[in-house]
Amino acid sequence: MSAFDAGEVVIDALLVMSPRGTASFAHLVQNISIFESIFQPAVVADITVLDFDAVIGKMVLTGDETVYLSFTSPARGTATYNFALNQVDGIESPSMKSYSYVLRCVSIETLHAKTNYVQKSYETLISSMVSDIQSNYLKSSRPIYAEPTDGPQRIVIPNYSPYQAIDMLRRRSVSAINKSSMFVYYETQKQFNFRTIEGLFKQTPTKLYFQSDTVSQNAGADISNNILAYSVPQLACAVDRIKYGMKKRVIQFNFRTHKFEVKDVNTTDTSMTTGGSGSYNSAEFIAKFANGAKIPPFTFVPTDTSARPVTGISEAAANFDSYLATLMQNVMTVKSFGDPNIVAGDMVYCAIYEKNSTTDARELDKLLSGNFLITRLHHEIRNAAASPRYTNTVELVKGDLENGV
Repeated sequence: MSAFDAGEVVIDALLVMSPRGTASFAHLVQNISIFESIFQPAVVADITVLDFDAVIGKMVLTGDETVYLSFTSPARGTATYNFALNQVDGIESPSMKSYSYVLRCVSIETLHAKTNYVQKSYETLISSMVSDIQSNYLKSSRPIYAEPTDGPQRIVIPNYSPYQAIDMLRRRSVSAINKSSMFVYYETQKQFNFRTIEGLFKQTPTKLYFQSDTVSQNAGADISNNILAYSVPQLACAVDRIKYGMKKRVIQFNFRTHKFEVKDVNTTDTSMTTGGSGSYNSAEFIAKFANGAKIPPFTFVPTDTSARPVTGISEAAANFDSYLATLMQNVMTVKSFGDPNIVAGDMVYCAIYEKNSTTDARELDKLLSGNFLITRLHHEIRNAAASPRYTNTVELVKGDLENGV
């Protein structure tokens, strides 16, 4: 591995295919942006090309095209994507001999989501319902990882789009494995996923990010994992921890007896898996804002009755809110050299050293170092003259502290 490999990229192929023919744009690429997020169901891409051959006019691009993209990082490997062309816009004429325009691409399943509506009654596990919608309504042949859910449910989906139907199911899901039951449905370069964020946190980190003093780098060092820049939009939020975490009042309405049932639940953020093992909440903080609350923040859910399958939703509600409060702590954005192998939902390890003005040995920053989850990912490939040409910007979430207060 040589230092100059970091940030380099080769566009292997950019093919736009339609019933009217196929055109290659690999040599015309000006910029590529690919976005993945565990909070969005599909991968999207914006590809800017500088066209000297009037391909846009010759092919008559209308939106029935598919787009195949492949690029290679000499330092890391190759990524491939198959998209549907959603729209062509941003057309400019920088000279009399060329056009510049943007190919806006989406996953092929996104177009199926606009043409197939779900009208179906289910009585099975929600993980099985999601897999059925993925296969039969999104018409997807791609693999899906569906985390097992607990308890069959009787659900009628009343003419929802596939994405709307999956989102409704996601909100009703109770995990058979992870206490938090905070499910997300999303697509990556590799597969579709229906799984809990807590389950994602249980993965082994696949990448090390570190911040190095570039002055001391030798010419043969591997700098491809070096952090180019980082920011911390939110390190901690006491209001979120009070509102969603600690003590929760679960109010249930029993449709059979027509009575309300009230139960106070003391949640513990460290009982669920995040990037750390220590709580932000000190004993003093809990005593002041949780134990001293006369009426704690509440969640309202219907009570399961014998007239319908037991869902477990009411039992999971308090832990769901508590986990949400934990995830709102310790969020960081990192920019690094490009790596085509990482995807949204991966775990990474960050090594960031404390800042000081001396030359003494530095310790790792306890707040900004440790295991983090990639929640959003941006692959960016710029024009050939840019350096580095290929970068990743990732949003990272840690949740709990490394050791707690």
